[in-house]
Amino acid sequence: MQSLILMSILGCLSIHVQAEITMHFLGTGGPEITKERQGVATLIEVPGNKFLFDAGRGVLQRMGESRINFPAIKNVFFTHLHSDHIEGLPSLWMTSWFITKRNAPMHFWGPPGTQNTITGLQAFMSHDVVARVNPVVQPSGIKTIVTEVTEGVVYQDDTTRITAIPAEHGDGNPALGYLFEHQGHSILLTGDSTYTPAFGKKIKQVDITICNVYAPSLALLENLDEFEEPIPTVVRAVSKKLASPEQAAQMFIETGAKVGVFTHNIFYDSTAEDIKERVRTAGFSGKVHIATDREYVTLGRKTRFHRAEAVPDDLEINSLNFKAILKNN
Repeated sequence: MQSLILMSILGCLSIHVQAEITMHFLGTGGPEITKERQGVATLIEVPGNKFLFDAGRGVLQRMGESRINFPAIKNVFFTHLHSDHIEGLPSLWMTSWFITKRNAPMHFWGPPGTQNTITGLQAFMSHDVVARVNPVVQPSGIKTIVTEVTEGVVYQDDTTRITAIPAEHGDGNPALGYLFEHQGHSILLTGDSTYTPAFGKKIKQVDITICNVYAPSLALLENLDEFEEPIPTVVRAVSKKLASPEQAAQMFIETGAKVGVFTHNIFYDSTAEDIKERVRTAGFSGKVHIATDREYVTLGRKTRFHRAEAVPDDLEINSLNFKAILKNN
């Protein structure tokens, strides 16, 4: 009788795990240089598949630190083609190929211009594309597939659907947000968009909406002309293409988000609590979370945020040990 009960419990746990989404905030910064934040990159894992959204500075390093099985990452979606969203791509594409012997092509989705970007990447790394091939590093692993998209369903399998939504990002246009749906759960990634009404028009309820945040303080904004250049020009220009805490709150509300998360965090003279307070004042009553590098969230029956595990001082992932170190999933 006890064995039957145990089997039943294990069966329930298995069903729960299989239905769960794990989302890793690998990098949560903008193009600014900070101590704790690498460039923006968000990985969503579901049973049997992984989907990477943007590939900012340090993306492969953060994957290694989190023991993510990066040779299994073959689906990459770009929200737009600003440098801080793609500058981690050379190491992700090239180093993960010859170090971990990836043997299948990577597939890239993104707005018009993505093909030129990947063609340029191949030219930039053309020496290694040839020189790194050997009996265990196969040329099939460095091949690429590119799909340029504008809007609508861009990926679908038996359990997962990804829909592109045009976003407004000023000089980053053409830009996209992506709605990720899996087994009754949903996540909206708005990319670097400023307030974009299209998100709320297409989405009325979502588990998590992820926004960027550009947060010069209200005092700084009110007194811009008292500062020397380039401060006034920079703040005014960037404010037109990124989301303020108030604009993000509006998108959280309009998309029916249960949880609002910030990544691509640019604080300037604000604190995390300043940003959260501005979101609350703007009328969003759901949970607000400011992501940090390598933390992750599990989305199943409940939404849970998890701190990143410590990185060993002697961490080294190489061609001899990668199978033992990286999580086998």
